[in-house]
Amino acid sequence: MQVFTLLVLLILLAVVTVTIIPKDVLNFFSGKVGESLNELDNSQIIDSTESAMNNWRAYEMQAAIKQWISSNFFEKIIGSGLGRGIHIDYIPYSWSEMVENNQIPLLHNGYYTVLIKIGILGVLALLTIFLSSLKKGIAGIKRRNREMNVYILLIIISFGGILYTYTIRGPVQEGAFLIWGFLMGVLNTNFYSPFKEELSYEIGSERGDIDDSKEEKTSFM
Repeated sequence: MQVFTLLVLLILLAVVTVTIIPKDVLNFFSGKVGESLNELDNSQIIDSTESAMNNWRAYEMQAAIKQWISSNFFEKIIGSGLGRGIHIDYIPYSWSEMVENNQIPLLHNGYYTVLIKIGILGVLALLTIFLSSLKKGIAGIKRRNREMNVYILLIIISFGGILYTYTIRGPVQEGAFLIWGFLMGVLNTNFYSPFKEELSYEIGSERGDIDDSKEEKTSFM
């Protein structure tokens, strides 16, 4: 019931926000969203440097899929190694001096980068991290009402991580967003106690009925 209520509130908030935003501002952002979705559409035909530059994210995905399909069985499963780059046929003019052997180290889509470097197992592992945390957050909302803020935070981080990795690399980049992993780890670790030992915690403080015979638990913030 809480999940349904939260979804209704989010929908109402979206409707109110769209209603009060000036039309010119709304048109600007809707145009940006449309352009971004078009750039992510990897079904389009890209057959020149110009078309690749105009739809770069889509071209990156096409190049990664082509390379993965042409790799051998073991590379499909476990990848070609972290040092392996993604081969591109069309090099942007401003990159001509930076790209070596027609390979780039990272793609905007983190899942495709992992697909080449760590294989399908790596992609499944990355998705498992996000989806298991998302599932745990939803389950937490259903099971315990007193810590809604903690579970909602985990859901936001997990869902945001899925989208961010698809569009702007997420944790798969030179400067990984360690704070995301830290928060997900802390929140996940904290959930084992409430579910297994019937303890109750909240961010920043310790609370709940704890038996004196049990080991004292400290807050995680």
